[in-house]
Amino acid sequence: MWVSEMGGPAVPVAGEVPAEGPATGKRGKVVAVRLYPAEWEAWVAAAADEGRAEVGRWVRERITESLNGSDERGPGRAEAVAELMRTRAELARIGNNVNQAMRYAHSTAGGPGQVAAVVELTAAVEAAAAAMSGLRQELAERL
Repeated sequence: MWVSEMGGPAVPVAGEVPAEGPATGKRGKVVAVRLYPAEWEAWVAAAADEGRAEVGRWVRERITESLNGSDERGPGRAEAVAELMRTRAELARIGNNVNQAMRYAHSTAGGPGQVAAVVELTAAVEAAAAAMSGLRQELAERL
């Protein structure tokens, strides 16, 4: 017998659509997840925000949507995070180059070639920062 989160028998909720999956047969596998009370409350609130009364059903639907690619927070978010991480790494490399150039410029008399290199590096840092800003905004929209 299935039980609800409250410990009683699970009862279908009118108006709720089942998660996409095989149209025939019964679900026979159970997944148990241990949560801290604060995590449980967050899950209950998130399910309620989406109009779901049954947290287990909500979790199943969210995972199914993510696996099917119909959840924008799934694969698209992962791609955005990966791109953000690549851009961040590139920005760190550029920053390291700027630091090296500045140390060199301060340790020598400096000349027109060094000034041009610093200007070029500064432009690269600004371009990377702009790219990160755009990716950050895109990621925020996908959350």
